[in-house]
Amino acid sequence: MLMNTTTDFFVTVERIFHDWNYGHPKVLWGLIRALKPSVVVEVGTYRGYAACYIARALQENNHGHLYCIDNFSLRDHVSKYGDPVQHWERNLTDCGVRDWASLIIGTSDKVAKWPASIDLAYIDGWHSYAQAKLDFDNCAAAGATCICLDDTLNCIGPRKLVAEVDRKKWSVTTLPNDNGLTICTQLNDRRVTFSQELPDNPGTDITAFSDEQVKAHLQLASQSNGVRYE
Repeated sequence: MLMNTTTDFFVTVERIFHDWNYGHPKVLWGLIRALKPSVVVEVGTYRGYAACYIARALQENNHGHLYCIDNFSLRDHVSKYGDPVQHWERNLTDCGVRDWASLIIGTSDKVAKWPASIDLAYIDGWHSYAQAKLDFDNCAAAGATCICLDDTLNCIGPRKLVAEVDRKKWSVTTLPNDNGLTICTQLNDRRVTFSQELPDNPGTDITAFSDEQVKAHLQLASQSNGVRYE
């Protein structure tokens, strides 16, 4: 069930996390609203700021579920926020999105309840290269076509991992805000279906063109505009 208005959620989540504010959760919200994944995995959830935004996007899509994995080994803020699991539960409940997320307690390399199939993943767990790579590879093997990595500018491990991502298989974009959010989306062989390469032409639907017809179309365009089409 949605909260009364969209405004209610954004006011509530920013009030709860007023001392924990950074931009990446909002980016994830937008991605999920657009991509409409069925299964989302978050490795490293801690207070649940990103989880609230992810779950809200799923809620607004009225589709999908979030699985959050964390062993809650970070205890630096217990004196301020109390028991970390109860704190996470309370935050998602207060934001009205608890039903859209499941919590899996443990380290990502040992928990036995990873979803068998994943569409989108957000990796913000232990930031060693070995652990980040294991999380990335596990998500990719489970079918994730969009994998987001946090802290890819300031942390050695995630930064090295991003440098090694196969650009023939993944499109890689790093946002420089905060400590870096890298969005990896799996490339596909989608065929081009539309052209506006010919001068004074509003556009040509080439969906049904054969390879030879596409080649001829591009040769004609090249003769007109001097562009080489590979």
